[in-house]
Amino acid sequence: MRVKNYYVYFWIDEDNSKVQVTSVIYVSRDQSVQLAMMEMEE
Repeated sequence: MRVKNYYVYFWIDEDNSKVQVTSVIYVSRDQSVQLAMMEMEE
C-alpha cells in the first residue's frame, strides 16, 4: 500500500483479526533490495 512517499508492507492475520506492519520503505529506495534485507519469521 502506498502512503504519500512510502510503501507500507503488511501481513493480514485473519485468524486473530490483526494486521501486522512489516516494513515502511521510502518510494525512491530499491524495493527489492530493501525487502530482501527484511527479517522474516520461519
